[in-house]
Amino acid sequence: GEVDFATVRMFPSLKAEMGKVTAIQIETKGASFNVTRDAEGRWIVPDKANYPADGNTVLKTILGLSELDLVERRTSRSDWHEKLGVGLPKAGGAGTLVTMKNAKGEVLASVIVGSGVEGASAVGQQAVYVRHANQPQTYVARGNFAPPTGESQWLDKAFIDLARTRVKTAA
Repeated sequence: GEVDFATVRMFPSLKAEMGKVTAIQIETKGASFNVTRDAEGRWIVPDKANYPADGNTVLKTILGLSELDLVERRTSRSDWHEKLGVGLPKAGGAGTLVTMKNAKGEVLASVIVGSGVEGASAVGQQAVYVRHANQPQTYVARGNFAPPTGESQWLDKAFIDLARTRVKTAA
């Protein structure tokens, strides 16, 4: 059977380095985009003409990853990755690759998030299959980490509404 697995933080140093994250890269089978912090410290979506990103979504995503706990070890067989939804998106897999970098472009955290785990969610927390981007070993992780996979979901809605109102007035 499985050896008892002590719960561990997936990225133990990320909590202390949260303020150093200047880029979040999201890759899925169908899309790849970045959300980055500009020189003024504002979060923007570069591919959307540097449109302001939603600070709340950014914070929830960084905080969620920094608090993600590995609670169980699962398969390390790469032919099972797709069953758990943690296949590499570049290779046509269903996983979502989330990479956080600092201003020097160094990777602070990189994870492939897969399917939800049936029956493993705890109160107020969901359980998902995850693995480190460059390792075959999969885990069940628990936390509140559900980064939006659509680029437009990262945009600052308040800013969009404001822009709409302005356009109406201008028209």
